[in-house]
Amino acid sequence: MKTIKTFLFVLICFLPQIVNSQVNPAINFYPLHVGDVWQYKITYQPPNYQNKTSYLSKIVLADTLLTNGKRYFLIEQPPFTYDEIKNLESVFIRIDTVSGIVYKYVSPEEKIDSLFSQLNDHFQGMICWDISDQTVFSEVRKTRMIGSPITTNGNDFHWRMAMNIGIYSQSNHMCIVACTGNTYDLVYAKINGKEYGTLMNRKEETEAPFSFQLSQNYPNPFNPTTIIRFSIPTVVKLHATSLQYVTLKVFDTLGNKIVTLVNEEKQPGSYEVIFDGSNFASGVYFYTLTAGNFSQTKKLLLIK
Repeated sequence: MKTIKTFLFVLICFLPQIVNSQVNPAINFYPLHVGDVWQYKITYQPPNYQNKTSYLSKIVLADTLLTNGKRYFLIEQPPFTYDEIKNLESVFIRIDTVSGIVYKYVSPEEKIDSLFSQLNDHFQGMICWDISDQTVFSEVRKTRMIGSPITTNGNDFHWRMAMNIGIYSQSNHMCIVACTGNTYDLVYAKINGKEYGTLMNRKEETEAPFSFQLSQNYPNPFNPTTIIRFSIPTVVKLHATSLQYVTLKVFDTLGNKIVTLVNEEKQPGSYEVIFDGSNFASGVYFYTLTAGNFSQTKKLLLIK
């Protein structure tokens, strides 16, 4: 009997903590797993010019412990900005599952969203404009819309998130005399191994990339193969579109070339190649994309 009373006393004392420790389902507005991919159709509206369209991907490359003792996901993504996109960016993101706060590591941390916010709540100068059910990837899902205040002078900045999908629509525009900016519409996602929508390849893109781009290989670390993506923009010479002579080479830490993956002229577009490390030892390697005056190097890690 004493044992039962002790058990009941402990249960009564700690039941509130047990209930409160359950994760709020709103945390699933921002799913993050290593290997997750989101591909967006990005429409850039320059002032007084025809719109430009491209397809760029956001990829969760790894999770890592930073010097502040907290674990972050390393994400490569197109910058969510109203400026014309020239290159992808790498960001470190973490989510506090207790508070629902999304943090970006910029030394110190920057709060970029509050997933538990309710309708009309204000957060970091933004407002939760809408919480409703919407059809996303042929399924009705709970969604939320976060945006800048209506009174923000000349700045339209908002995004929509869907449960278990993440950001599926975003608008970043600056309007003073004329409007300029980007809209982002999700066309494909691979989240925790499950795929949604249709992945667009370079043949389906409506316009060539705006600039040279060399993406971080995926996956990384890898064993034994990894994918390297790169983009070649349109270069016009004497009113004719010029081919670009492109090389993509892999080097060891001593600077010795171990393999050439690409060594030919390329039309403007986005490409991907596979590097097979089966015949090489575990360790750090570097890959370099060279085209004309452009040259960029990134690091990859082979682990067997």
